[in-house]
Amino acid sequence: ADALQQTSANPPDLNVLEGYGSDPRTVDNLVDGVNCTCDDLNVWLAPFTQGKPNEVAIDMGQMTEISMLRIWNYNKSRVHADRGARHVEVYLDEACIFCGEISCAPGNLVDAEEK
Repeated sequence: ADALQQTSANPPDLNVLEGYGSDPRTVDNLVDGVNCTCDDLNVWLAPFTQGKPNEVAIDMGQMTEISMLRIWNYNKSRVHADRGARHVEVYLDEACIFCGEISCAPGNLVDAEEK
């Protein structure tokens, strides 16, 4: 199955905002296979509105066994480390399997490898 077709987000990316339209930090980057990065071509960034959740959905298309889920937070630079997620809820088949805080990314590749 095509991971890109199975992945969606709401809001999808910054391109929904006025003044954007070709920002490369799109949701398809979540499944491009490049995880530990500071490169805009391999990260996802979406606008945040206080009180409204940002949502990512991955539909596996069939019964799939998952042994681990690793979340790489937004890691462009130390200056932008606060752009990542903080409070996260993860659902599997509509059942909450994680609800809590995740760590900020370090903003560099060396320290990211150690987390």
